[in-house]
Amino acid sequence: MQLPVIEPKAVKAALRSLRNAAAMTGTSLAGLAVVDARLRELGLQDTPANREWALVGLLSEMVWQQLTAARGRSSPRAPAAAGDVPADADRALAADFTANDTLREAWSAVFFRYVSPSPMAVQHMAAVSQPSLRHGTRQVARRVQRGIELLTDLLRSDEAQAQARLTGEHEPGMVRRRLARHNLPHRPSRFVGRAEALRDLARLVVEQRVVSLVGFGGIGKTRLAIRVALDAVDAFPDGVWFVDLSTVTSGPGVVDAVARVLDVRSQTDAALPDALIAALGQRRLLVILDNCEHVVGASAAFVNRVAAECPNVAVLATSRQALGVAGEEVWPVLPLALPPASDEPTVDTAAASDAVALLVDRVTAVQPEFRLSPSNVADVVYLVEKLEGIPLAIELAAAWAFALPLGVIVEQIDDPLQALTRGPRSAPDRQRTLRAAIQWSYDLLTPAERQVFCALAVFHGGWTVEAVQAVCGTDDAPPEMIAVLHAALVARSLMAVDGAGGAPRYRLYEPVRQFAAEMWHRTPHVAHHRRQHAAYCLALSETAAPHLGDVDAAAWIHRLQADYDNIRAALRWCLEHDAVDWAQRIAAAIWMVWHELGLLTEGRSWLGAVLARTDLEHPPACAAMLLHAAGTLAIYQADHATARRLLEHSIDLSRAAGNDTLTLAALHNLAHPTFLEGDYAEARRLYEACVGLSHTLRRDRTTAIALSSLSMAEAEEGDLELARRHIRESLALAESIGDESLVAEALGFLGTLDLFEADTTDARYHLELALAMQTRLSEQWSLAQTLRDLVPVAILEGRLDHAEELARRSLDIARQHDNPWAIGEACIALGKVLLERDDRAGTRAALAEASPIVTHIGNAAGIGRVEQLSGTLALIEGDLPRARHHLLTSLSIHDARGLRPRVGADLTRLAALAAALEHHVLAVTLAAAADATPRYRSSPRVRALVDVAIEASCEALGDRAAAAARAAGGGMALRDAVALARTGLGDVSIAEPGAPPAAPPVVAPDPADLAAEARRVTARRATPRKSGRS
Repeated sequence: MQLPVIEPKAVKAALRSLRNAAAMTGTSLAGLAVVDARLRELGLQDTPANREWALVGLLSEMVWQQLTAARGRSSPRAPAAAGDVPADADRALAADFTANDTLREAWSAVFFRYVSPSPMAVQHMAAVSQPSLRHGTRQVARRVQRGIELLTDLLRSDEAQAQARLTGEHEPGMVRRRLARHNLPHRPSRFVGRAEALRDLARLVVEQRVVSLVGFGGIGKTRLAIRVALDAVDAFPDGVWFVDLSTVTSGPGVVDAVARVLDVRSQTDAALPDALIAALGQRRLLVILDNCEHVVGASAAFVNRVAAECPNVAVLATSRQALGVAGEEVWPVLPLALPPASDEPTVDTAAASDAVALLVDRVTAVQPEFRLSPSNVADVVYLVEKLEGIPLAIELAAAWAFALPLGVIVEQIDDPLQALTRGPRSAPDRQRTLRAAIQWSYDLLTPAERQVFCALAVFHGGWTVEAVQAVCGTDDAPPEMIAVLHAALVARSLMAVDGAGGAPRYRLYEPVRQFAAEMWHRTPHVAHHRRQHAAYCLALSETAAPHLGDVDAAAWIHRLQADYDNIRAALRWCLEHDAVDWAQRIAAAIWMVWHELGLLTEGRSWLGAVLARTDLEHPPACAAMLLHAAGTLAIYQADHATARRLLEHSIDLSRAAGNDTLTLAALHNLAHPTFLEGDYAEARRLYEACVGLSHTLRRDRTTAIALSSLSMAEAEEGDLELARRHIRESLALAESIGDESLVAEALGFLGTLDLFEADTTDARYHLELALAMQTRLSEQWSLAQTLRDLVPVAILEGRLDHAEELARRSLDIARQHDNPWAIGEACIALGKVLLERDDRAGTRAALAEASPIVTHIGNAAGIGRVEQLSGTLALIEGDLPRARHHLLTSLSIHDARGLRPRVGADLTRLAALAAALEHHVLAVTLAAAADATPRYRSSPRVRALVDVAIEASCEALGDRAAAAARAAGGGMALRDAVALARTGLGDVSIAEPGAPPAAPPVVAPDPADLAAEARRVTARRATPRKSGRS
């Protein structure tokens, strides 16, 4: 049977005539068999006019039926009058183009362009449907053309059937399939998740000839293919047809399976492929080839021939590896999305993830009363994370919910291969258990591929191709062969691939890794692979070591972080297998990773284990570095005594070895405990020595670090001008050598100096620049400090919500990395925010957490800040004895340490206390003395408290007495102001920082004595200090 040629050009010409109500005389479409059938159906004579009228009706009806089907409705006939069209045609068109459905858009475009009683111009359609799209007209034109092509395909299909009916040459099987539309298998359970994949694949199966869903066994390829095909039924007039290849055992069986589904027969097996291709012919249908991986060659051959000879047939394949045919669109099917990582998952965030939604749906099916709730959300999230979002594993776990509580399933899921053994009896054998799904893939591998697959179990947390070549080879498998075999395993979807951030990294899904480990331990290569793995980690660590203290440190930290689980496993193996020298070298090389990632406890544990097996009487070359590393990490956990002992030992060894670089680094770090304990004068002396030595050695980076440290000590002592000069020198050096980490550190400290001078605009600018850089570099310590330093900026700007968020983020980082010093400082910052918000209970809670921490680690400056904040809270609450106790304690700590800015802040609050006690001369005098002292700018609430109190005292004194008190305070030396505060309010003696002193009774000083003191100070006329702002 020879079918007439039906081309889109002829269909478009007919539609144009329909639009313009012009005659179709001469069109080849008027002679179609479908027009004959329509004439007979209506009982009309075969005249040119009637044929034209029948063709118009046929085309209109086809377009309208397809559009209404795409919209999810049905209508038997095309509209004959304007009244049959939605009243607001523009709105209907816009709705069609906002449904994110290309099929609907195509039919809508043809309808409103040609068929509607009020046809539209393309430009108008673009303005209505794509108002924000720059090339909307072009987009609409493409949709019109696509609609014409779809109409052409539909007309060809109907014409073929009409011709077959007229000539008796119809193929019963194919006609029957045309009426049935699909044979997609029914699934008793609901399809869950993958909304984005469904949307994108709906477009791909219509626009692409061959689409392959590729992924690991049990990942949900078949379910996804069935759902996509079901949604695409209306796009394929001749239906969508599911072909299960899982039982096919040989190549020819692929064509046999397709032919059986499509009811195509031939007299001989040899003629069947030709008969099948002929039957497909011009038909527009979708074939789903399910489970191609074990007959991938035969599947690819069949698809290649279909693509070449059947222009309207589309193929959707599922396989554990791509078919490798021309024009194939490979769609990786990944595990279901997991909830965002969180220590405390919530019901809302968990329920939004596909993995949790699937688990809840399947558990509910066997336990109808089950609901996701705050009491079970942690178990649910743990379960889907442990199963890595693999749908088959989740369904198998959920199947146990009929007999076991969820908590029990969670306890048993650590070995999913053993636990997940109860699949539905109706499922194929390969999907009854998780082990069977993996075994199916394993059995398809060649012996050489199996050897490499098993060896991958030596890795922890992933690997690169370079690592596989270095570790997994054997005498009979050189590195070049390993790379090829590894690529074959990747193609078979046996591993997850992460291509972000440089060279691709690979890892086995946890159940697959467990299976590989079982098989690996049955081989004779375990010891060889483990030694090769340790050797690779040693080489990687020592390659990275020179970069960890250089400008490209961040990139190398990131590189080592990716392989940290491997390095940890290598260290363990070295210590357990008498390879202590390798363990020493790895630990000495990568210790900065522990610091940068905040793994202080673990790092100190590894270093302690290595040092315990190191002969320090006859030290190896890396001993000084091991001691330096252990001492440095001890600082960050506030173990200052241990830090000093280790660093001093490191200095002795490095000096003996003539290693000036390591000596300088240890000297610099030796100054840190002194700084953190608040002895800024001694810290300043040590940092100055480091600056001098680094200048001598011409080490620009070390000089920049030492200058930055020196400037911090200078600022704490109130020498702001020198601090700013030194931090700018540090910044210039850091920029000259291109060290982003040091640039960020210097910018951050510039921001804190801006705060001293009450310049919140510059402070925020510098600190936010630093924050952005540290975030990009993933520098957790610096990030926590910068977040904390931004808190007072946000407070001064009145952005209290933001200030609290900053403080809590800083505290979260400190807690995550178990850094007591940072935890204490973040709690103090949080307490200040909460006090500003008048959350007194929250302030007390923050102080209650901070106080024992700063006391235990000997953070004298932190103790002083806790006392100052406690005194401010008491002052606000009107508890004057407690306020005096805490504020005088704070004053004594800060004065003893020479912390001039903090002393100034203490005097400000003590002035308010004096005013509350009605010691007005003392209040005004101390306020003026504080104003003459460089100090941290007070928060709005503290400033308002002080301003109101001092204004009341001035009113009580009168203008003349108040002026005299201000003059006395403004000309008073800081030490005299401190002495005056103690004399006027009662001294507090402190045995040691942090010990709670006994609060003396509040004794009101004699105003006459205060006036005399003021006159005495004024007469002395001490040189005024640099003025600050409160």
